[in-house]
Amino acid sequence: MKWFFNLFSRLFSKKKIVKEEPIKIEPKKEEVVEEKPEPTEEEKKKETIKSVADDIIKTKKEQDRDLFNKTLPLILKYEGGYVNDPHDPGGETNKGIIKTTYDAYRKGKGLPIVSVREITDDEIDDIYYNEYWLRGSCDKLFDNLAIIHFDSCVNTGIKQSAKFLQRSCGVTDDGAIGINTLKAVATTDKKEMIEKYLKNRRDFYHFLVDKKPTSKKFLKGWLKRVAHLEEHINDRNIDENITAMV
Repeated sequence: MKWFFNLFSRLFSKKKIVKEEPIKIEPKKEEVVEEKPEPTEEEKKKETIKSVADDIIKTKKEQDRDLFNKTLPLILKYEGGYVNDPHDPGGETNKGIIKTTYDAYRKGKGLPIVSVREITDDEIDDIYYNEYWLRGSCDKLFDNLAIIHFDSCVNTGIKQSAKFLQRSCGVTDDGAIGINTLKAVATTDKKEMIEKYLKNRRDFYHFLVDKKPTSKKFLKGWLKRVAHLEEHINDRNIDENITAMV
């Protein structure tokens, strides 16, 4: 019987063999590429117009930035360096940028507040371009008007400068430049508008002195600044005329 138990033990101690099923390979599906229809003549025309418009906008922005770059040194020459005169309405200032403007700029960038004495050239360029040139709508004005308006935005503020502009082209001087103001600018004689704008600035400085006599010591400098701007505009006109004749 021993041999029987040995045989029985061997039979039931063998591992069960599992038969593996063959792996089925699915045939690869071909990707269907949807053919785009040829654009119609109308679609081609619209695309061409859009491309031309984009090029015009790009060129205008480049020209606008170029005018800003050429005008900023003129503004900085007038503004000078660090000043903290108690009689100056602007208060603590460096390169024409008042402390409150610089503080707001630094805060908006998530940077710690530091003295306006420490302002960098890059910050000066950034603030003047975005906070005065663009906010003042200088990019929407013809060159000579943009130059004197930019200087005014820096020297007297955005709202007051908007009023100068509006009075110069005969619209309500609410201090907000909108479509009506820009339409009036586009249809008013350029030379006449510049003359009125500069006169408005001169009158404003005299008004400030009458209102606050302690600011009289600044009057000569303010008026000289306007006179220099007028000379600069006239020189640009002469240069443009010479170029046109060549």
